[in-house]
Amino acid sequence: MTAEATPTTATQLLRSVSDGVLTLTLNRPEVLNAITPGLLDEVTGALVEAASGRTVRAVIITGASVFGRSRSSVSMSGMSVPMAHPAISIAV
Repeated sequence: MTAEATPTTATQLLRSVSDGVLTLTLNRPEVLNAITPGLLDEVTGALVEAASGRTVRAVIITGASVFGRSRSSVSMSGMSVPMAHPAISIAV
């Protein structure tokens, strides 16, 4: 099964499913895919949705291309944390 990436209404999170693997792509390359509370809610919702079905067996979380960018940060509740890597992959 293959599906094309579909953006959310704000296009901050792209989703695609292929062969039981859900790929979530943070789509904020202009700020090196910094996670905002709204984006975190979108990711959480996508993970809850995936967990409630039987189609998704694995999840990959990655970031949109950030080539040419020099800095990134995660900004939540007034806290800013520099990030060394623009992509996150989790395997369980």
